[in-house]
Amino acid sequence: MGVSLTELIRAAQKEGRFVAGDPHHLLYIFVGAVTHLFMLGAEVKKVSGRSPTSTAYVEEHVKLCLGLFFCEPGELQVRPSTAD
Repeated sequence: MGVSLTELIRAAQKEGRFVAGDPHHLLYIFVGAVTHLFMLGAEVKKVSGRSPTSTAYVEEHVKLCLGLFFCEPGELQVRPSTAD
């Protein structure tokens, strides 16, 4: 059996390369961030005037999503806020 995605997240966290938090929760947040924009493609195009399926938009989206979750060792890792 292969390594689970949550195990990969946990390993990346130990190396300081993935944001802090529960790996299971982060996995679902990541999947949502990556896919939801395309599920709302028509709305995104109407609001932004850009096609979310264009190569430039997809490349930008990938960079933004990776930047939200992955970090270089030593960078400040975002922790969930406890303040409301």
